[in-house]
Amino acid sequence: MVAYAQTGLFATLYDRGITCTGSPLPSIVNLPNLFAAGTALASTRVTEGFGGAFQPRSEGEDNGTRFLIRYSGFPANTHLYLPDAVAGSDALTPIAGGDLGYRQQAGQYVPGSGTLLLVRVQGADGNGAGGNLAPLPPNPGSGALTLISASEVPLSGGSGYAVYEVVDASPTQLETAQFPTFIGISNITAPAVAQESVSFAPVSNVTAASPTAPIQRFAKSTPPSDCSLVGDCGASYFPKLSVAASPAIVQQVNVAVPGDLAASATQIVICATIGGQQYCSAGSLLTIQ
Repeated sequence: MVAYAQTGLFATLYDRGITCTGSPLPSIVNLPNLFAAGTALASTRVTEGFGGAFQPRSEGEDNGTRFLIRYSGFPANTHLYLPDAVAGSDALTPIAGGDLGYRQQAGQYVPGSGTLLLVRVQGADGNGAGGNLAPLPPNPGSGALTLISASEVPLSGGSGYAVYEVVDASPTQLETAQFPTFIGISNITAPAVAQESVSFAPVSNVTAASPTAPIQRFAKSTPPSDCSLVGDCGASYFPKLSVAASPAIVQQVNVAVPGDLAASATQIVICATIGGQQYCSAGSLLTIQ
């Protein structure tokens, strides 16, 4: 029998940015309060490449499928918060930050339902190994768990990481999960560009049998976009860039270049469509004629 490899993880990372006035945090941090306070967020979406790619822990394994989310480049006064549990696309109510096709909502999960549930791993190392699962809310019996708790991502020098583990999933259905990273910052005094990445975890370069390497484990890789699997590549909530060039010459000047060529400036307009709104900025482009 000949085996062939399939990509198991696809992802989307989405962020609209933060204005210079900063982003407030509520006095009591949980999902409803973060949404109500208008705390800025950046959504991350992970999608299976095939049914069963996201697996809970099985007998003989150290962990279920994990996701390592890395952050870097944040200003010193930034605080990041993530949900402690993430209800996926087939759960009773999928969690959503409100910017990837769903309204803002906390997740609801029915225990033992065989639907996708991710839980934060506390104390995992930088490769996503070790640690313990964050506690879930008390089980109401046959009812659903409402997942509203959130906890901070420790940052050092503007960098940090978080780990999620699959604790329930469908073995056949193609599942996806999205979760918001809430960004609290008092004010912004200088431009900053933060980075986020996501990968399967634990990350390991051990390819042979090992008594110490974690099971499951994954080689480090960057997942491709999941929009073709989810079917939203052309959705209005993704930014779109368009450039419209005006044929009119708005300025004619002479320049000291070989051949005594004349230079002219042509006005251009750059437009970006973000969340259904169009923003345009006029400028000038110097061309040699």
